[in-house]
Amino acid sequence: MGTKKLLGKPIIEFYNFPKVKKRVVELFSILEYLSIANEELPSITTSYTVRYNQFKPTKNSKIENFVVNKLMTEIKDEEKKIKLLSKITLALKKLNKEELQVFNMMFYEHRKDDYILSNMPYCEDNIYIIKKSACIKFVVALGIDYDLHK
Repeated sequence: MGTKKLLGKPIIEFYNFPKVKKRVVELFSILEYLSIANEELPSITTSYTVRYNQFKPTKNSKIENFVVNKLMTEIKDEEKKIKLLSKITLALKKLNKEELQVFNMMFYEHRKDDYILSNMPYCEDNIYIIKKSACIKFVVALGIDYDLHK
């Protein structure tokens, strides 16, 4: 594997991986929002009328909503948007080659586990460790890991 090491088992087990993965997914949904933030996209209701800025209820916990709302307020200011994207770039640079490949397949390409397993030259156990290591390094580098411990 690459020159940067994977996280060790004690560190990986310290974090609640489903919560870590969910946090990364939320962040990438915000990035998708950023790509259309300059364009107001209308939604079509069931009666075929156009509605702008429709409220979408969420079922997240208060902490998850706080993190998402904090990031959303940051991206409204152009300078803060650039700062957030810079932080994300720096966080991605913390990942080694294998972690970056798996991270890319998971969150940019939205690939399933079967695809990742068939396209990476590692066994299933190693892929699972790489996934966990990549996600944990990413959230730690961004500083959004404060409530993700077991």
